[in-house]
Amino acid sequence: MTVDPDSIRSRGRPRGPAKPFVPIPLRGLRALRIEASLTLENVGALLDVNRAHYRKFETGAVRLDINRAKILADYFGVPIEGLL
Repeated sequence: MTVDPDSIRSRGRPRGPAKPFVPIPLRGLRALRIEASLTLENVGALLDVNRAHYRKFETGAVRLDINRAKILADYFGVPIEGLL
């Protein structure tokens, strides 16, 4: 039996085309981490993620959600824009 992927609906709603993901490296976040002499593991623990996943936030491979951005901004004492 073959299923047409276009006929599958998620929770009853049709899905539109996926929005392109443009990675945005958070160079400010990396600079703040290095300036504070913190390791990837230290900051990852703050966000309850492992080192590899946190690294993806810094490189822009994974989007940093607003809740985690707020945690980091508060921790480093900068506005959220300071993480960019």
